[in-house]
Amino acid sequence: MGGEPEPWWDRLIALPLSDGERGKAFVHIMSNDNMKALLANENATSETCVSAVRELLRLAAAAAQPSASPQVDASPDICWALVGPELAAPPLLPELHQFMTTPPVAKIPTTRSAMQLIRNHPIAAHFTVADGRLAEIVGHSICLTHTVGSPSEVDTVILEHTTVVQVIQTLDNALASGHRIGLQVERDKGDDTSLMTLVSPSGRSLRPDGVMRTLDGLRMLAKWEDKGPNHAIHDAVADLQAKTAAWTPLYYGNAQYLPCFAAAGSILQFYAIPRDLAHQPVPITPCVSMMNPEHRAELAMYCVKFYQLLKAQKEAYPAHVLPAAKDLVAVTGAAPEQVTRTLHFRTDRVVVQKRIQPWSLYARWTGTEVGELAAVYQATASAQGLVHAVAGPQVDDDKYTVVLQPVGLPHTAATPRDEEGLRRAAHALLHALAAIHAAGFVHRDLRWPNVAAAYDKTRWFLLDLEMCVRVDRACQPARRPPSWTTGTLVGNSYVAASDLYQLGRMLQDHRQHVSSAEGLQFMSLLASPAQELHDRAVTAQSLLAHAWLQCPGVHCAEVGAQPGETGG
Repeated sequence: MGGEPEPWWDRLIALPLSDGERGKAFVHIMSNDNMKALLANENATSETCVSAVRELLRLAAAAAQPSASPQVDASPDICWALVGPELAAPPLLPELHQFMTTPPVAKIPTTRSAMQLIRNHPIAAHFTVADGRLAEIVGHSICLTHTVGSPSEVDTVILEHTTVVQVIQTLDNALASGHRIGLQVERDKGDDTSLMTLVSPSGRSLRPDGVMRTLDGLRMLAKWEDKGPNHAIHDAVADLQAKTAAWTPLYYGNAQYLPCFAAAGSILQFYAIPRDLAHQPVPITPCVSMMNPEHRAELAMYCVKFYQLLKAQKEAYPAHVLPAAKDLVAVTGAAPEQVTRTLHFRTDRVVVQKRIQPWSLYARWTGTEVGELAAVYQATASAQGLVHAVAGPQVDDDKYTVVLQPVGLPHTAATPRDEEGLRRAAHALLHALAAIHAAGFVHRDLRWPNVAAAYDKTRWFLLDLEMCVRVDRACQPARRPPSWTTGTLVGNSYVAASDLYQLGRMLQDHRQHVSSAEGLQFMSLLASPAQELHDRAVTAQSLLAHAWLQCPGVHCAEVGAQPGETGG
């Protein structure tokens, strides 16, 4: 920030707090992103902010004091007893309601003050006074005094975070490292702060309000939606469905459903979104009020069971999935001249949205033109073996955007492991190059990172057409790609044979898999420099007739990215 005050600083200073409160709050808020976001939110009232700050200070003070004569030490062993035994598999959808509403096998640790609040309710039998971070957080949740006073979602988010998200996170953190998921919690901070704007035609955000992922930040284990008090719970549920309208094993593996929850005002309910075509969220708990201490205790029980469910879901995911509803960002160059590329795997439909910014700098580096990119995407729309544009490309405010399908596994998750796999990859990429070259373009960026595979890992296709230019003006770009060698160019130009030479270099990375006479002859042919391939009139189309590829010709449908294929 260059030493300039962040937006929440001024808001904290303006709040009607004592100097002592303000000073202590400053220290705690510095490491609390949720409080920063609340104070920076112009829709949050002064009363809401003061209440939240004082709750934060109360919790911090409680954490600094030793518990009075605890009966149980809320150690990792106690937390493990809560979520154990581990489920062999996630419960079937019809069994989820019973699973979620059956109390945990062990008592949930909480504080003495929380037990006092619920002591006359039967639910108290499932809690015990204890020490430790989980007991403090559960106690804070049950004793929460925050109310819904704003028509915005701010109060709902505070209640939800305190009674659900924070409890689940604390349970995860309290477990021994070998037993925890390592949950990563992400919230939608609004498209104005994102590198990628994702809205429906009506202007509604297509990003989930919140997501829980595995430690690597890739697998989506759960999601949620929030609405303010002027909405009913079914409005939040409708958002869950709309933002999960697309289902693909590339996102969720063989999972039968996606656990989630929805909140509106002070009401919250847990759901599961099934993988069937309707994707209608199914309630798996009763609705509960986050304003009622007994209901908040009930929520704590649901959180324990929900965490058990997430652990089972995690084990059901395959080793490689795409990060649904997440931005993948890559930056090239150094300030002030750097280009940011962003990919977002959408969940309202099975597509990936791509952005490059600033486009003017990227275009200067590469020599590409958006009009030519639109032309090559249009010319190859009915071709197989390469990604297709379903919207765009277009440039607005110096930002290039294109929506693409199909989606596929990155090459790191589907590297050819034998000669048959390498043959299939070469076959697919030659179909892609044949289509690009027939349209009068060259790709110029043939590398394994620009190759994807279908979920079955037997069909490949080419990505990243954003380096394509017309072959008659394919001179060297301002920034020469590091993958080019002395054998890449023909004279000073990048021609169709240059793509074939670069493809040959890619295939050489896996030459050890090739043992057949046809395969070795094919590899030897593509090892020739581009100038030699050009002089011998070797083309992508002629290579498709090579015996090693076994291409059936015009009726071929053996490669990835068939027209209309989504990857779903």
